[in-house]
Amino acid sequence: MFNSEQLKGMAERFATIVATWLLAKAVQKGWISSEDSGVLMPGLVICIVAAPSVFYGWWINRGKALAQAVVQAVPNTVVVTSPDIAKNTLEANIVSNADSKVVTEGEVVTKHGQVAVTPTEQK
Repeated sequence: MFNSEQLKGMAERFATIVATWLLAKAVQKGWISSEDSGVLMPGLVICIVAAPSVFYGWWINRGKALAQAVVQAVPNTVVVTSPDIAKNTLEANIVSNADSKVVTEGEVVTKHGQVAVTPTEQK
């Protein structure tokens, strides 16, 4: 199957194709001139493709989203991050750097003395 980056790329190309097709239909119906379509196309591409891509890029690269992505991608891990990011997430294994410290390798203890993650057993 496709990964999210491939799907995003396909969606961007599809949006460009649809915008071009709609512009061509508008010219064909006589709603706009062919000269105007050459001026409108860059604006349509920016509005339909570029702006949503910029917003999506900002959204998935926020600190909260990056911390949550790490927790989902790497099982049994603790993300130690800034207090505002830790406060805005619901995951128990995303903790504030002001409220926790690394006690031993693989063990993080929160301010309240709760162990968030314990080291795995040595084999």
